[in-house]
Amino acid sequence: MLFARSLLALAALAALQFAPGAPPKVGFIAHGPVGMKIEGASGQLALGGDADTLSLSLPVATLQTGIELRDKHMLVMLQSETYPTATLSVKRALIPHVPGDSSADIPAALTLHGQTRPVVIHCHLRQAEALDITATFALELTDYGIEPPSYLGVKVKPSVELSASVRLQDAAADIAK
Repeated sequence: MLFARSLLALAALAALQFAPGAPPKVGFIAHGPVGMKIEGASGQLALGGDADTLSLSLPVATLQTGIELRDKHMLVMLQSETYPTATLSVKRALIPHVPGDSSADIPAALTLHGQTRPVVIHCHLRQAEALDITATFALELTDYGIEPPSYLGVKVKPSVELSASVRLQDAAADIAK
């Protein structure tokens, strides 16, 4: 019985889409000296992948910190014209498929600045009529060939915290409505 439920859950993951009324959100926090904290976000994610992989892609140019000049510097640092998209890919089979709440550390691959590196994302999942996922992980900018930014002698630390929140639903359920 448990095996049958797992197969059904895997089949449902094959046709996921963002749930209406719950826009996806990506955020980052970068730190610097003397308690400096830079926060940024975007609500522009694309869902993709194939039968084996779930991918979330972010147009890098949609990241905003709330300060226009800082945003321009960030896009130059990220070389957003050369590398316009960051993509997080997860093997579908590694996503827990249990009703209710669960947490898991899931191996994934992040492509940023033209380089793909393994990451481990900490996920909190809530499975009900939709699948709510909140994920966090850290990355080192230098691992992706990105020099941490500095402005007027103040340098951002190379470690950046990332987060994402998405609500996914089975596309077939939406078609049936």
